Amino acid sequence: MSAEWNLDTKDGFDMEAEPFRLSGPYGSEEEALRAADARFAELEALQPCAESGGQEGIQDRLYLVRPDGSSRRLFPR
Repeated sequence: MSAEWNLDTKDGFDMEAEPFRLSGPYGSEEEALRAADARFAELEALQPCAESGGQEGIQDRLYLVRPDGSSRRLFPR
């Protein structure tokens, strides 16, 4: 099993599409979460919550991919 953490994303306009790799690998969960924080800041600049509805609207979604291949959706911290 790989010890790599990754970030996947899903287009907010096409929620039926499969997630795709955004970035990684990262050596730890905390590294991946810091990268996710930076990406959420970018999303807020590119797809502002006021216009997109934020993470409950059409803003792109982020997923943390664990070393075992399972994933969970992330929300801004």
